[in-house]
Amino acid sequence: AEASRKMEAQVEQHMKQKNLKVLLVASISENEGKSTVAANLALALAEKHKKVLLVDSDLHKPALYKIFSRKQQGHHSLDEILKGEINWRDALITERKHALYSLLQFRPVADPAKVTDLPRLEELIRTWREEMDYVIIDSSPIAVSTNAELWMQLADTALLVIRQDWSDVRVINDAVDLIWQSGIDFSGFVLNAFQSEWTQPQ
Repeated sequence: AEASRKMEAQVEQHMKQKNLKVLLVASISENEGKSTVAANLALALAEKHKKVLLVDSDLHKPALYKIFSRKQQGHHSLDEILKGEINWRDALITERKHALYSLLQFRPVADPAKVTDLPRLEELIRTWREEMDYVIIDSSPIAVSTNAELWMQLADTALLVIRQDWSDVRVINDAVDLIWQSGIDFSGFVLNAFQSEWTQPQ
């Protein structure tokens, strides 16, 4: 909890200084902990009475609904919004304890590219930007899907979650280059599941 609050404070300060509202939380590969980081960051911001929207854009392998123990009963998935079948407000899930709102994905989508339309995404992001203090987007892993690159075009800044001994450093460097080439800001790295002896003074 302390690490999450520290991370949130640093990310919020970075975004405030640069007047940024839309944050993409990405990773290189699956199982690096990006969804947990995105959820903790959104909750920490909401606890400070910020109006936060958390979006699970990982259509290939959604995870946020598991973190929040949500089942599909009575809820719509993000892909229905992206296909224009429903209004995003009809799929909005509200955490009553905090000002946290979420749009979740409850099932894998075989071909995410078929349901992601750039003009529709641009319109959604524009609306969310107007109505929310912060928008946190949990993206698909960069090495797994090109869908992350599409959302990257619309975010203000990106945060890269790196798990120890999980991805090759050259691939990590390529991902950072991709973020810079997209023209958005880079908030930095979250080092996840690192051994304590690496950070202890010798």
